[in-house]
Amino acid sequence: MAGLPLKHKFVASRDVIVYEKVFSQRDDDPIPHNTPSKGVSQPTPSTALIEGVTEGNTNQTTTNQLHVSECGKDSTPPPSKPDSLAAQPASPVPKPEAASAVIPDLAPSAPRRSERVTRPSWKKEAVEKQKAKEAEVKAERKTRRETRNQSKLSQEPETMPLEPTTMGNIAQTAYLAAHGHEIPRNFREATSGPDSDQWWKAMHEEIEMLQKRGTWKLIEKPKDRKVIGSRWTYTIKYGPSGEILRYKARLVAQGYSQIPGVDYSDTFSPTVRLDSLRIILHFAASHGWYRGQDDVTGAFLHSPIDHEIFMKQPEGFGDGTDKVANLLLSLYGIKQGLHLWNKYMHQKLISRNFVRLPSDYAVYTRHTATGMSVTAIHVDNALTIANSRAMLAETRCELHSLFEMKEEDPNWLMGFKLIDDRKNHTVTISQAQYTGTLLKRLGMADCNPVSTPLDPGLVLSKADCPQTEDERKEMARHPYREVLGAITWLAVVSRPDLAYASSQLGQYSSNPGKPHWKALTRVLRYLKGTQDMALTLGKVGNTDPDLLTGHTDASWANDPDDRRSTSGYVFQLGDAAISWNSKKQHTVAASSTEAEYMALSHGAKQALWLRRFLRDVGLHTAESPPTTHLSVDNTGAIALAKEARFHARTKHIDVHYHFVRERVEDGTFEVTHVPTTEMLADGFTKPLTRDGHQKMVNRLVLTKV
Repeated sequence: MAGLPLKHKFVASRDVIVYEKVFSQRDDDPIPHNTPSKGVSQPTPSTALIEGVTEGNTNQTTTNQLHVSECGKDSTPPPSKPDSLAAQPASPVPKPEAASAVIPDLAPSAPRRSERVTRPSWKKEAVEKQKAKEAEVKAERKTRRETRNQSKLSQEPETMPLEPTTMGNIAQTAYLAAHGHEIPRNFREATSGPDSDQWWKAMHEEIEMLQKRGTWKLIEKPKDRKVIGSRWTYTIKYGPSGEILRYKARLVAQGYSQIPGVDYSDTFSPTVRLDSLRIILHFAASHGWYRGQDDVTGAFLHSPIDHEIFMKQPEGFGDGTDKVANLLLSLYGIKQGLHLWNKYMHQKLISRNFVRLPSDYAVYTRHTATGMSVTAIHVDNALTIANSRAMLAETRCELHSLFEMKEEDPNWLMGFKLIDDRKNHTVTISQAQYTGTLLKRLGMADCNPVSTPLDPGLVLSKADCPQTEDERKEMARHPYREVLGAITWLAVVSRPDLAYASSQLGQYSSNPGKPHWKALTRVLRYLKGTQDMALTLGKVGNTDPDLLTGHTDASWANDPDDRRSTSGYVFQLGDAAISWNSKKQHTVAASSTEAEYMALSHGAKQALWLRRFLRDVGLHTAESPPTTHLSVDNTGAIALAKEARFHARTKHIDVHYHFVRERVEDGTFEVTHVPTTEMLADGFTKPLTRDGHQKMVNRLVLTKV
């Protein structure tokens, strides 16, 4: 900056134009007040100002660096002499002729803007402060909102059913109904609650097992890979009478943060179908077979991991460093954990002459000189039946030699109770404890019972759904989907009398209205009066317990919104119900005959699978399987299943419904007519009156225990 006085310093910034006023010089200025030397031109104030702003790139870079180094330090003045200027000789130095005079403002001509692109740090700090302030405001609003909601709930009358309470999260109603409400949700609650000693003991047992098996090794955190988290989950295992068997803690990887293709590939793993399980229990009871149950200890920890996964150290059991766990074995919570365990288990089982059934990949049979056994696998539980005590002991010994296992109560399976009656060759599936806990949990333990799940005259529609935002907010206070999920679990395990109600109410789960909620609470009132009702399998009548029969029915155009029909079927071995379903049809039926024919096709598909399973398990022979009788209450549908009649009225029916005709021709099925009053599947297509419903319950062999 040739010719620029030392006391005139310029600071350039993006989008800022700087103007300078030259003030009078102080008396203590060390620069001598001599006249300028000859040969040195004295720049005018306007020239100096313009030169300072429009100087070349070298001078501009120097001033920019000075500004960035001092950004954010408002209270500290800039240094008296920049390094770039201090290196220049002190004399001769020109100065203004009249030091005491104030130079008037002069507007520079065409000043150039700075080309600096570096963002000042004070802006970044301001943005961060603003974000922190917004987060604080949001947190404060959330706290006020939660406090307001809690105060509203506390003002509700105690008799108001199914409102969220302070006892826990109502969204886990189905889980809590089965396991109780004293289970901690995280590590902090477990270690600070009244049962902290029990939970600490359970966590130490889990860690010792993981370390014993070499589940991971600690390494330095990789820079180029994502590290997933982990958390503790807790449960209390109860016995059939509600007594506490043991406290159980499990370390679970937070697999939701895994990346497909990087951390995992396949995730599918089969578990035993409930239809298969009921057939196995029916088969064992009716033929006097023996039953046992075993649980694999740390099932997922048996199989090696198939991808490189890094996980944070367990909460409460870290070594104080930043090291992470490099998983060597599968762990609960990772996406592919169940798939790897099932693959490992299958290879072990087939090495000991276990044969997997083609009709259900979670069921294995085993034949030896001692006898025959059937083993059903549900994740890490193995239920085994055998035709003799010796064969049962032999099969279970083989399982214990393959995996680290412990014996379980054979009368307590998947949260429901099995009641054996070997004298009468029956077994009863009871979910009374689950139902009682559910009603108590939802504040319906003292409600008035009703005799049917749904009102016989009930017609639900999408028009009953909330139409305004206020109505939706009002319905959001009711745990509709959570309660529906609990009822559905009852319906698919041991309560076929709830099948239609579960299917019908499930159609409105995305946006339920007050009429839907009222209908759901009626189902709970029905459960109050039938809490002790249970499904009985085995020899429950005079019919051959190995004979498979089916009943299919349809309710034509009973949906007021789209006019679609509802299909229903029930299948029995002897007189015991082993499979049932209620489902809305995919297309509109033009007539009741068409609706019944579509329902018959839907039931025939299930019948084919049941016949295949019975053959695979050894109940039916492959050479001459008996014909399966299917009952229908519509003569037109029966005629259509036998031959291509009514062409003008049925030519539009989709081809995939006509496969039942081929099965009737080859003798697989025989379709027979029954009156509507005798149709067992009638209650799976529409709500029945009290007498009709009770008749259906008796024929399904639902008895109180």
